[in-house]
Amino acid sequence: MEDLEAVIDHQIPRRLRDFYGLTNGLRLFEGQVSVNGLVKDFSRDPYRPIPICIEQGNRLFAAVRPQWHQQGFFRIGGVSFIRQDELICGPDDCVIVLNAESGEPLRNYSDIFDFLVSFTKEMAQFWASDGKFIGDWEVIDQLLLGVAGKA
Repeated sequence: MEDLEAVIDHQIPRRLRDFYGLTNGLRLFEGQVSVNGLVKDFSRDPYRPIPICIEQGNRLFAAVRPQWHQQGFFRIGGVSFIRQDELICGPDDCVIVLNAESGEPLRNYSDIFDFLVSFTKEMAQFWASDGKFIGDWEVIDQLLLGVAGKA
């Protein structure tokens, strides 16, 4: 955890710390939702999965979204339905989805687990029980994330 905190220059709040104690990031819904992890070395071995690097996203986040960064928020991932919306975490463990274009909050969650459970329940309608995608990305984008910063 200390390495991760050093890379993002923030303390990891309790619930997110619990999450990182279980896994070093994840990708859901065909890679459209990601929670980044700490990458210590890159490998081209196709049998060795590598998390999306939290370091690079936070360097950019601090520069592009200083108002959020100064409040103690840091980027933990992304939601990629049509746009490339940002998943951020605050010092109180809250998780917010920011509109990629406007930087406005689209959705708020109490913590990473609330985000994962809530988002998974909503997304379930777009996949068949065998895992096959049966939805429409534009419908998902508008329904779940809103347009122009509206949820």
